Amino acid sequence: MAKKRTPADDQPVSDVYVGLLAISLLAQIVGIVFLVLDYNALKSSPLPKLEKFTWSASAAAPAGGQPQTAPGN
Repeated sequence: MAKKRTPADDQPVSDVYVGLLAISLLAQIVGIVFLVLDYNALKSSPLPKLEKFTWSASAAAPAGGQPQTAPGN
């Protein structure tokens, strides 16, 4: 007669991939902790004040579209 199965026989066995999943979960949790710490550090310090950028007339593109010749030609 065949051996009857018990519920204990049907239990899956943990292998190396379960360990890799645990390590990757731990790494993601550590990464999130560092992300939150960095975000909180940015919120606590005020941003530097920047001057408003304005275009100057001297920075305009050269007119005419003629190619520039090298000196001495």
